[in-house]
Amino acid sequence: MAHKKRKKNVPQRAKSQEQVKENKIRIKILGLLEGDSTRIFTLKQIFKRIQAQDKISKRIAESMLERLVDENKISSVKTGYKCAREPDFVTGKVDYVNPKFCYVSTSEMEEDVWVPTERMHFALDGDEVKVMLFTQLRKGRRLEGRITEVLKRERSSFVGRIEQTPNYSFVIPDHRKMHQDIFIKPENNKNAAHNDKVIVEITQWPDYDKNPEGAVQEILGKAGENNAEIHSIMAEFGLPFRFPSNINKAAERIKSEISDSDISSRKDFRGVTTLTIDPEDAKDFDDALSLQFLD
Repeated sequence: MAHKKRKKNVPQRAKSQEQVKENKIRIKILGLLEGDSTRIFTLKQIFKRIQAQDKISKRIAESMLERLVDENKISSVKTGYKCAREPDFVTGKVDYVNPKFCYVSTSEMEEDVWVPTERMHFALDGDEVKVMLFTQLRKGRRLEGRITEVLKRERSSFVGRIEQTPNYSFVIPDHRKMHQDIFIKPENNKNAAHNDKVIVEITQWPDYDKNPEGAVQEILGKAGENNAEIHSIMAEFGLPFRFPSNINKAAERIKSEISDSDISSRKDFRGVTTLTIDPEDAKDFDDALSLQFLD
């Protein structure tokens, strides 16, 4: 008995692969035009931005553009294409998670808005911002957006370590959610030396791919030195580490000797072997174990 040959499924597979490519190009086009909804993109610019380099990709992209125009997703104008819809905006606060993206939390929506760094408009952690929302979502991802305006800056001064070069210097911030170095011109260096801990005030917020510019306000000492590090921590959290003369004089009048009344109100471990991991010059000893042999 003769067996019939099975039909090859090549055409169906090829069709499926083309559909996948069409969907990817559709998402890229919508993401591009919605990402800058007021801008008109030429066909050449669209090809470049969605990386349609071969003839097949360009043919699919042109066909998809016509389809999206028919669906009223985008508009065809004399010089190219633009987003057809009026964008939706919300305001919220930036949570700069890492150098690649941030979340914007807003009371206007239940979930946060995911914003990649290249769409952050140089907003920093804690800033109050205006966000344009994208309607084209990728499966399993949060709502995406673009920060279009910084409404209010959370802070303008940072503590960090300065790195000096012959012509300019950078301050590397201690703040764990500040992911950009701050550029310092020579005239704004205030004679800070390489590896000094400093307080720097941002004088010019970044534009395009540049770093923010700043001016050194105060030199705290060499990085790694005890006083410099303590003052850095205090300055980072806005705590004062210099006080008026009358406060300093009052502090100097406080006796450093331990009185009998102090001893009577505390448990005395001076006669018990006590081990601590804190160094001799620590301001307090808060990690310790006492050892006593019992009968």
